[in-house]
Amino acid sequence: MCGIAGIVSDQIHTVAMQNTLLSMSHRGPDDSGSLEIKVDKWHLLLGQTRLSIIDLSSKGNQPFTSFNQKFDLIFNGEIYNYKELKNQLISSGLKFNSESDTEVLLNAWIHWGVDCLSKLKGMFAFAIYNRSNGSLSLIRDAFGIKPIFYSEKLGKFAFASEPKALQNLISKSFKLNDQKMFNYLAFGSQSFGNETFFEDIKILEPGHILTINLTEPELKSRVAKWWQPDISQKGDISESKAIYEIRESFLENIQLHLRSDVPIGAALSGGIDSSSIVCAMHYIKPKFEINTFSYIASGSTKNEEFWVDIVNKHVNAKAHKVFVTPAELLSDLDELIKFQGEPFGSLSIYAQYRVYKLAKDSGVKVVLDGQGADELFAGYDGYPEWKFRSLIRSGNIFQAIDFLIKWSSGPDRSLVNVIEKSILTSVLSNKTSEFSRKFRKRKIPSNLFLLNEIEKNNIDTQISLNALKDIGWDRSLTSRLLHALTKTGLVDLLRYGDRNSMRWSVESRVPFLTTDFAEYVLRLPESFLVSQNGRTKDIFRKAMYGIVPNQILERKDKVGFETPELDWLKTLANEPNTLLEGLSEISWVNLNGAKVHFQEVLNGQRAFNWQSWRLINAAKWATIVLRG
Repeated sequence: MCGIAGIVSDQIHTVAMQNTLLSMSHRGPDDSGSLEIKVDKWHLLLGQTRLSIIDLSSKGNQPFTSFNQKFDLIFNGEIYNYKELKNQLISSGLKFNSESDTEVLLNAWIHWGVDCLSKLKGMFAFAIYNRSNGSLSLIRDAFGIKPIFYSEKLGKFAFASEPKALQNLISKSFKLNDQKMFNYLAFGSQSFGNETFFEDIKILEPGHILTINLTEPELKSRVAKWWQPDISQKGDISESKAIYEIRESFLENIQLHLRSDVPIGAALSGGIDSSSIVCAMHYIKPKFEINTFSYIASGSTKNEEFWVDIVNKHVNAKAHKVFVTPAELLSDLDELIKFQGEPFGSLSIYAQYRVYKLAKDSGVKVVLDGQGADELFAGYDGYPEWKFRSLIRSGNIFQAIDFLIKWSSGPDRSLVNVIEKSILTSVLSNKTSEFSRKFRKRKIPSNLFLLNEIEKNNIDTQISLNALKDIGWDRSLTSRLLHALTKTGLVDLLRYGDRNSMRWSVESRVPFLTTDFAEYVLRLPESFLVSQNGRTKDIFRKAMYGIVPNQILERKDKVGFETPELDWLKTLANEPNTLLEGLSEISWVNLNGAKVHFQEVLNGQRAFNWQSWRLINAAKWATIVLRG
């Protein structure tokens, strides 16, 4: 686990690289190094900061050059099945000088090329340079667990694990991406393809590979997708067989994710996903001391301590709990925004931030986390409108109606709302439909924005559900889950987790997210995922019986890292005028209107919504990060 950076330029940027690595020391405090290579007119500089997890010796330090001196690698992540791959490579004649997974990755690339990616169980963002043909390749794992940001301006190509590190590398102040900020402030949208909140910084999308050739006179990147799973339904498969195979595959994932040469623990919210990880750890290694880390919302209806305690007692864990006060949020907010680097969706991110700090303070360097299970097994509310669409497409009209009625009987569910969503999704693929366009439009809060400035900045105000137009019809639910896994939703959650864990030099592992596991689940009958009665994650719950306490598996609510946002916002709002002053950096925001909006929320004149938080986040981000 590390921070990586690189630059291709006709000039030498040694000092800039040193400053870049220093700015990412929190991502890798154990070692740092760089390598310069001259290729025709270009200078290639690769750098890395190391967080030592596997093979703690200096033999695992990077940049890593191959035994034949033809390849150079910088790597951020972990390859959990490195021992199995290493045995295969040794039998094929490749040599090793360390016990690190980094050297396994390098030799796997040498031996199999791009085909090695489908063999990897892990999380990774790496850059590899081929001295034989002058190609530099940047590769990101299938789900985007680990990041790569890049910029290609002014005849340079540069990349890094964080936007501000990239900014340091090429010594350039970046401008605001107005379209992305508008999407965020107006509609809460964060995922935006390869766009970031910075105008000239892109992010390599999950499951993609970027290549440039240093033997060419001009630098030109080429981006291609390397992972696209088949989501067609398997042939006849019984539910009992699927339960068994999911159980065995999940336990194997947990076994692999426990490989570490440093102390390891788990984040525990009390929900099904994190509880399954903790209980599976105990099931596999009954004598293993399990350290759990939990955020406890004291005095809140969202307090999950009751469920956390059930799991801790079941596995005899060493429990660590963090109780957050509004004053602590006020004290930490600027630093949280700085290390997140880009605006984020809710204050639940602070709860996660404190959980990783707790792990750091407890001497635990690796933490397993349950991210990805909701998107893989149709958690949250079960994506009912998409299952409805699948049933309608297959001709099961009465079954579709029956499903919506039964689904709506669950807690915090609305039949009216899901019917509206179901009608909307049924017309998404018809681009010319007036009915579809009517439903897609979103109302812009005119009190918050200066419409003439928005027009002047060429901002598209008709953001809609067009982002979902590529979702297929025949298996709409599964197609929507794949979209959530790789394009929206999970992409943002993994970004938060990466920044929060790396702030405290802690490695966050997500055992639900391996390509083989995902490919298996995405080909199951959709009825296995969400039952006709509306039970979410149905097949996974059944697979965990006997491992996880029944009380946990039979939960119907979904809380996770939810926090008492309004109480926290009231603490932040002692000086509302000062708090929002940073919005003056955004020319098309009505600063006075924003202050009035926020004051009305505090006074109870306007219902709390996430727009209130987004205004604060954008204001502080503009001051701390964009202009900082």
